[in-house]
Amino acid sequence: MTQKYDNDFKLHAVQLALEGHEPASEIARALGISVKSLYEWIAKYRDDPEIPFVGGGKLRPEVKAMRDLERENRQLREENEILKKPCASSATSGSSVCLDPRAPLRTSGSEDVQSPQCISERLLRMARTAGKSSLQAQKATDSSHS
Repeated sequence: MTQKYDNDFKLHAVQLALEGHEPASEIARALGISVKSLYEWIAKYRDDPEIPFVGGGKLRPEVKAMRDLERENRQLREENEILKKPCASSATSGSSVCLDPRAPLRTSGSEDVQSPQCISERLLRMARTAGKSSLQAQKATDSSHS
């Protein structure tokens, strides 16, 4: 079974070895660790003295940043693919909301809106049309009940 040592212990062992007062084999024996482990810790320390011992779910800052960027990139690509899909139509209302700027916006009882500048403009037009339709339907219902 492998023994786990905390970063402070490893750093203390490396500093003792790098001071050079005693051979690495004696330092390792005195600390109860293998010479191989001590040399591995020294190599890691020399590679990156700022953050020499990572592990246990911890990542070097640059590796963590890279993983975060890759995750964000993957998420944005997925969202982009969703936005590129054709419009999802509602069979009951006959209207659809298109988020693909290349696709025409179709609303029930109106002309196509050709290539608006942005999605928010398209959604506002859709909301205005839907609001007018529901207001007309409500007026028709109110007048039939009178």
